[in-house]
Amino acid sequence: MAVAAVPLILVSALISLRYQSGSGCIPIDNIVDVCFGKIKMKRLITISLLFIALMLGCVSPAFAADLDHGGKIFSANCAACHLGGNNVVDSAKGLRKEALVSFLSSYEEDHEAAIAAQVTSGKNAMPSFAEKLSREDIVDVAAYVESMANKGWSAS
Repeated sequence: MAVAAVPLILVSALISLRYQSGSGCIPIDNIVDVCFGKIKMKRLITISLLFIALMLGCVSPAFAADLDHGGKIFSANCAACHLGGNNVVDSAKGLRKEALVSFLSSYEEDHEAAIAAQVTSGKNAMPSFAEKLSREDIVDVAAYVESMANKGWSAS
């Protein structure tokens, strides 16, 4: 939502500069001149509102993962091997924070992306879930795993 306010702030700043400069034209990087004398205020407002509408329409609801949905996906697809953040195949490679740091190569760069990559591609005994889960499911389960790892896999 904060991104949508940017055009209004820019328009306000440009209008303010126009009245301060008195020239009616504001040079931008010596390439483009924004001349308010040639663009009617009504058109400027219309363009700004259109830009805001486009920005709001393009905002993806996937910015925040759905932890409840991720928990359901985890229970249905992952818990057989990873119940309680453990790993029944290799106990050293569980889903606890220290194991994720040790065994996921890009975990320090982007925690959830590293978990999502592991779920998507699989590795060693872990199968790929790319064909079984949607991208949204994988993002949600990665967020759930990260959240639970931060809590030490305690229910509270």
